[in-house]
Amino acid sequence: MSTLAAFVILAAIGYALLYVLVVLIFPFRPCKRCGGRGVRHNRITGGGFRQCTRCAGTGRAVRPGRKVLEFFNTDPHNRWSNIPGDPRPLTPRRRRRW
Repeated sequence: MSTLAAFVILAAIGYALLYVLVVLIFPFRPCKRCGGRGVRHNRITGGGFRQCTRCAGTGRAVRPGRKVLEFFNTDPHNRWSNIPGDPRPLTPRRRRRW
């Protein structure tokens, strides 16, 4: 195996370990739909706004890597199962449709 291939493999492993560390420390990212504001503005008039339904008005969403780590969680004591500081309510508010 050439040194360039070994360097690329080590760089990919290092990047993956760094991403796992970031996901463990910072499990949330800004919501893509509202841009981290928690509200969505009316596109037609531009004046009104409503609560974002994807993040339930918090402006934060769980990172995809954290969801993968929770899926493969095998902790018998559930020490790592809950995300600390999860701002999402258990049942997000939904708009009534008449």
